[in-house]
Parts: sequence; C-alpha cells; structure tokens
Amino acid sequence: MICRACAPKAGLPEEERPRLSIVVLPFQNLSGDPKQDYLADVLTDQLTTYIARIPGSFVIARNTAFTYKGKPTDVKQIGKDLGVHYALEGSIQPTDTRIRTNAQLVDTETGAHLWAEEFDTDKTDLLQTEDEIVTRLARTLQIQLADIEAARLEKTNSGNPGAQELGLRCQVTAWSRPTGKEGDAVYRVCEDALARDPNDVPALTTLAAKYFVRVATTRSTDPADDAARADELASRALSVDPKSPDANVAKAGALVALRKFEEAKVFAEKAIALNPSQMDAYTNLCVIYLYVVQPESAIACDDKALLLSPNDPQRYVWIGQKGTAYFQMGRYDQAISEFRRELEVNPNYGSVRYYLTAALALSGKDFEAREMLARYLALPETTAKTIEAFRRQALLGDSKYVEYRERLYEGRHKAGMLEK
Repeated sequence: MICRACAPKAGLPEEERPRLSIVVLPFQNLSGDPKQDYLADVLTDQLTTYIARIPGSFVIARNTAFTYKGKPTDVKQIGKDLGVHYALEGSIQPTDTRIRTNAQLVDTETGAHLWAEEFDTDKTDLLQTEDEIVTRLARTLQIQLADIEAARLEKTNSGNPGAQELGLRCQVTAWSRPTGKEGDAVYRVCEDALARDPNDVPALTTLAAKYFVRVATTRSTDPADDAARADELASRALSVDPKSPDANVAKAGALVALRKFEEAKVFAEKAIALNPSQMDAYTNLCVIYLYVVQPESAIACDDKALLLSPNDPQRYVWIGQKGTAYFQMGRYDQAISEFRRELEVNPNYGSVRYYLTAALALSGKDFEAREMLARYLALPETTAKTIEAFRRQALLGDSKYVEYRERLYEGRHKAGMLEK
C-alpha cells in the first residue's frame, strides 16, 4: 500500500527516515520520440505499485514522484525533501522490436549507486513486455534492498535489534534455503523475532517455509508434524495480514505438505495476483504441477520464473524442478542436464543428488549413478538413506504420481541404495 497520509516530513535526518523508504523517479524515454513517453510513465507507475507491496516498505506516491519529471535531479536533495533512503531512477529505449531498460538504485545520503541493471526485452506483446520488465525489476530490487538494509542493520543495530529487524534478517538469509548449522542459525533469528512479536509476518512465513521445504525435499524426520507446523505458522501470518503475498505463498506451501494440492494452487495463484514479483509463489505453483504430474505445465512455469528473475537466489530450484519434470516424462538425458545445472548454480543443495542418482541409473550411466549416490549418502543433512525411508516421507498422489515415484526408487535401487 502506498501511504500518502503518513509521508515523512521533509528534512528528516538520515537515521530517522523510515526503513526501506524509496521514491521511484520518472523513467526517461531515450527513443527521441515523445509519443513513447507513455511507456516510461507506465513503467514508473507500475514499479511504484509493485515496490509498495514489499513488506515494510515506504514508497512515495506517484503524484509526488512525477513532479520531478523532465527536471534536473539532485538525488541527495530529493532524499532530504522526501525523507527517503533510496531513489530508483532509470530509462527505457524502445525500438520497433525491442525495449532496452536501464535502472539504478541510489543512496540519497551519499549519492552512491548501489545497484544497476540493463537488459533487453522483445516488444512482440507490449502488455506482456511491460509486465516482464516491471516484475524483473521489482523482484531484483526487493532482493537488493533487503540485502542492503540487512547489512545496514548489522552495522547500526546489531546489539539490540527489534522484531522487525530480526524478521528482515531471517527472511533475507533464508532465500538461499540454508541447511545444517547455517540453517539453524538463520531460523533461530526468526524464533527470536517471534519471541519479541508473535505477529511478525516475515518471521512467520520464513519459518513456515522451513517446515514445508523439509517435507518437500524428504529431509523431514516427522513429515506429518512438520506439515502441521508449516500450516499453523502460515495460518497465523494470514490472520495478521490476509493480503500479504508472503502469507499466501506460505499457506500454499503448507497445503502442499498436507497433500491438498488444489487448495494450495488457489493460494499460490492469489499470491501472484497480489504481487507478480513474489517468486516464491512461482516456486510453489511449479511444485504443485509436479505433484499432480503435469510436467509440461511445470516446465512452462519454471521457464516463466527464470525469465522474470534470471539471477534470482532461487533459480537453482526452478532449474531442478525442470529436471524433475523431464524425469516424469522419461526424458532422462534432459533431466540429467538440468540437475547438473542446478548443482553448478548451488553446489551445496544436496537434495538434487538423489534425483540425479536415479536419472543417471535409468539412463544406463551406472558408475556415475553409484558415485552420485555415495555423495548423497555422505551429506550431513541426509535423513532418508534407504528406499523404505523415502517411501515413508513421500507425499502421496494419484496413480501417475505413484508410477513416477516408483521409477525414482527403481533408479536409486539400481545405483545401490538399500531397500531397508
């Protein structure tokens, strides 16, 4: 929500400005054709709306931001006038077939450029192109702002952080889905945030994701309990803020863990409708397609996520989901290729190794399959070390899903995994 009534007073010192406060300055049209100005204006307006959906953000209303259109800008002075930490500025350069977009995030106190991105998009479908540009920029900006603010908080308030600051820290660091001791440290921060404020939505949703991911990656020692815990945390977040995209996507994940796939899809799609740059929602939606064995839909979903956020911290997950979809289709060589890509992007993500083991074995690469199985079994976070253990942890589905799971077990058995 863009707050107009609670706008900070001009001239506030930097340390008193709201956290994650930003103005989206009017994007420039570099085409030389004034008729193309509307593209830059629409992009500015939509970015303002999308960024305002970032939890904890304060975004200057578009009417105020547009008073700077066509004028020389002094970002430091704008920061003082509007009382914001950051300014987003940029440009578009449309041609007959493509649109080049350039954006920079600037610290209004120092004038330093904190982040910049430039990319080209096809102009075949203008509305779709605008959506892709806005979603990609909003998601990247969300990640950058959270990282910057988390670092700022470490420096300025590390001794006694409040619940909101702790919630931000746990949310940012959990994007990489840490495991082992690193994961324990991250989620302790979330627990600390909830101890200070039981209604902290970022902490609630991050912890819900922790339990859902345990179940989804068969690392849970008690899947039923973890699914119930994920649902309880997600439901609490929704009761605090029913329109929170994060709360809706957490509920989707919890319902997946409870094997309620159709209900989960409703919440994932609602999260995307509330915030099209909520990429966790795409992750859960793609997972749902895999559980109901619609691999073509899963691949299309993952490809869209990778298009919208090509450098996302979660991109290894989408790549791995594509590998799983190809495995479901019996296209093992393509599955192997995607699983290897996933390991290249995130070598520390252990779960991919048990999928890769099965794909290698079923494609006749026996030596590689046995080697990959040994690596998987040696991982500290590995809890399922026999086929029987995988059967206990697996989420059940229809006959097509059962057939797919049996092929996974067959591949692992062929690679040397024990039945019991």
